[in-house]
Amino acid sequence: MLHAYKRLLSLAFFAAFLAMIGVACGRSNLDGYDLLADAAVDAHPDGGDGGNPDAADTGPRECNAATCPNGCCDAKGKCETGTLVQSCGGKGLACVDCVNEGFDFCDPSRRSCAREVKVCDAMSCADGCCASTGPGRNICLQGDSPKACGKGGDMCATCSDFAGPGVCDPSTRVCKTAACGPGNCPGCCSGNECRVGQDQTACGANGDACQDCTTSMDMCSSQGMVGGQCQTQPALCNPASCPSGCCFQDTCQPGTDLNSCGTGAKQCENCGAKASTCAGQACVPIPPTCTAANCAQGCCDAQQVCHGGFLSARCGSGAQACVDCTASGSTCDLAVSPRVCANMQSTCPAAYPGCPGASVATVAPSIQHVCPAADLADARAACATGAHSAACDAFYSFERSTNPTCAACLTPFDYNFQEAKGIFSCVAPFVTSTCNTSTGCAIDCQDKSCAQCDAGATQGCDNSVRQGQCSTDFLASRCIATSFGAGSGAFCNPFNYGGNFGRWLQGVGGHYCL
Repeated sequence: MLHAYKRLLSLAFFAAFLAMIGVACGRSNLDGYDLLADAAVDAHPDGGDGGNPDAADTGPRECNAATCPNGCCDAKGKCETGTLVQSCGGKGLACVDCVNEGFDFCDPSRRSCAREVKVCDAMSCADGCCASTGPGRNICLQGDSPKACGKGGDMCATCSDFAGPGVCDPSTRVCKTAACGPGNCPGCCSGNECRVGQDQTACGANGDACQDCTTSMDMCSSQGMVGGQCQTQPALCNPASCPSGCCFQDTCQPGTDLNSCGTGAKQCENCGAKASTCAGQACVPIPPTCTAANCAQGCCDAQQVCHGGFLSARCGSGAQACVDCTASGSTCDLAVSPRVCANMQSTCPAAYPGCPGASVATVAPSIQHVCPAADLADARAACATGAHSAACDAFYSFERSTNPTCAACLTPFDYNFQEAKGIFSCVAPFVTSTCNTSTGCAIDCQDKSCAQCDAGATQGCDNSVRQGQCSTDFLASRCIATSFGAGSGAFCNPFNYGGNFGRWLQGVGGHYCL
């Protein structure tokens, strides 16, 4: 029964992920994203061994709501995933052994002990609350989780997401608000969210409000496992002594070199390590050598070499990526423009020959300092209802004419959450190259499958292939979940912005472009 339930949960995640990147149908542009956020805890919440009992023990760790927000703390003070029958729970509370409590398994999405019942009521679930996992499938949960709170066989109440302030009172099994403060947060409080307190933009300890050290050019100095304090940088390199360069090991650099790029006395960036170049004292992507300007009649291979695009093994035009038609048993159709494989022409969706691999990997955006805070505030207001709204398009148009470098920095994120491209770009620096290849393959499959569709059919085609011939690629892209929980890429998670695209764009732009 437990194995079957886990398999059902895996399918539920996949369905939720597809719903997140599918048609909103008039609903929020975060539609279905809560289940994606639930599944993101497939990565171990403390970044460790993923709950593997055979993994090496690294010694005592301070486990609490700040260091283990999505899991539970075992008897040794170690953060566990909170999804196993013998260690179930969330929000950094003590892990529970479900069998000892009279339950059969741990519901991974709710972090609560559960058992299946034919009919869930006060008789079969006197010690918990009721929920449904599908037609004819009912479960009785322990009722002490923020996502499943209740008792006496009543329907479970949802207090809030684990990242929010709502908690379930374990004694009364009733939802209540728990404000972040000294009593429950050893780190710092960002609103009602308890943070570790050791990030440059969220620094603090003892339940105090998080401080942004970057506003005063300070550094966040750690105070043990949890908590930090903004401290003044060494005086050898500072805005006064290095106003037009960048700092490297307390030495002012010109800020124009590939490996020491920057300005305003900020830490120098190594653009070469990011496959970027230093331009205007900022790391910017290296422009492709094969472009429409020099390869308009042909196609570009993975090494950015221009080919004629008329061979079946290298088919294409308009500087698009060359396609090997022979891989799908087809030939290059020279009578159409743009040139495509014969079995793709006028087909919607077209057959997808397969992902070319690392050549389509999602490119990690570089950190630039080109957008004033006021511009990001305008982006938040204009794009509140979505990336392709009239107001958001007007913002980008105005920005391209008045501050083109800022517009270019924000462009990789100009996609609604359902389109996934912006999210994939945001998390690219925080996941492996293999994961970036997986996200790139998902987008490549979608784009090439629907390239020949009429304008009015493109959206329907996108939705179809995500659940059809591109489903394997999109399922592989769930690897981004490793950066969503307490990882470095958590700021890319739309759920942290309440699903508001404008707020998300401002937050992501603040990291990459401010």
